[in-house]
Parts: sequence; structure tokens; C-alpha cells
Amino acid sequence: MGVSGALRRYFTDAHSAAGIRLGFNEAVAALDGDGSRVRAALGRSGERYPADRVVIGIGVEPNSELATAADLATTNGIDVDSYLRTSDPHVWAIGDCASFPCRYAGTASRRESVQNAVDQARTLARTLTGTPTEYREAPWFWSHQGSLKLQIAGIADQPDYSITHSDPTAKKFSIFRFRDDRLTCVESLNSPAVHLAARRVLASNSRP
Repeated sequence: MGVSGALRRYFTDAHSAAGIRLGFNEAVAALDGDGSRVRAALGRSGERYPADRVVIGIGVEPNSELATAADLATTNGIDVDSYLRTSDPHVWAIGDCASFPCRYAGTASRRESVQNAVDQARTLARTLTGTPTEYREAPWFWSHQGSLKLQIAGIADQPDYSITHSDPTAKKFSIFRFRDDRLTCVESLNSPAVHLAARRVLASNSRP
């Protein structure tokens, strides 16, 4: 999933205006310290970044070792069908480790989000209590960054074209993403009402 260029630029400018220095295309080569405390991060560019704390984001790797040991099919996580059933018909998997057929992405996907885990649990509960139910919930995400509340409904790719609604200078706007005249995603900044409406539209699979 890729956010729109307009949203990337907006957050880049907002963080820069707040005094946050963003280093793109940089990587940390080493951490410099006295053995008990970090003093600086050393970039591969050769630049030294003074620091007393370092936060390292390494991404998420699904823990599928148990599934592999149980001879369940795994690729990028534990493979499940639209009912969240693994290659063993008596075993199901949900959450960040489950790779499921996502109709919004058009391919098998893992979703590392609270919404995905909770909605998959609800869906599987219906199946296990006698009502087989496919997982077809529209994905959504959020991020609080200072005074900015970002909410995203749906999944877009970089080529999807965008239409901006409202004025970005007012710190309250939405960006509608389309592919072949079909709404794929809505990115909303400080616009919760638009976000909730977008989730309903995406779930209905209509063409606004």
C-alpha cells in the first residue's frame, strides 16, 4: 500500500516545520556510545547524528514456525482461505501472521493492524459457532502525529489517481484515490466524518 504523493508531501512539510529533520535514503551504519548509553548514530553517508535515545523500526516478520512444523502452508505468513482456514481444514489462523485473499488489494495479504485482527476474530467466531462467514471487511488504519490525525480507509497503489477535497492549508482535508473509476482508498486528515463515510462506501463496493 502506498499513500498519495500529496499526503507524503504534506506530512514531510508539517514535520519539517515542527523542527523534525527527516533523512531520506539514509541508513544507520553503527551506533556510537560508551557501552551503556548511545551518544550518536553513524549514517552510511558518513554523517554523525548526536542522540541520547535511538528507536529502531525493523518491520514485522510473521511468526509462522509453529505452522511450518505442523505442515501448514506458509508463504508470507500462514496461508488461509477467505474463511480464514489453513491448509488443514481443522485449523484456522487470524491476525498479523495470517495471509488471506484480500479483495481490496486483489491479492493475498497480511494486515498488521488492530482493525484486521479484531474483525478477523469476529468473523471466525461466527464460523466456529455454526455460521460459516467469509472475511471481507474493508481495511482501515490510523496514525496520530502531533496535532494531525490521519485515517485511511481502503488500499491504494501508487498509480491510482487522486482527487483532493477541502483545503490542505486548513489542516482538514481528504484525498480520494481511484483506479479505473472505482474508489480504492480515502486518506483523511482531521476529518473523522469523511473517514467513517468512506468505510461504508468501500464496504458496499459501490462506485461513487
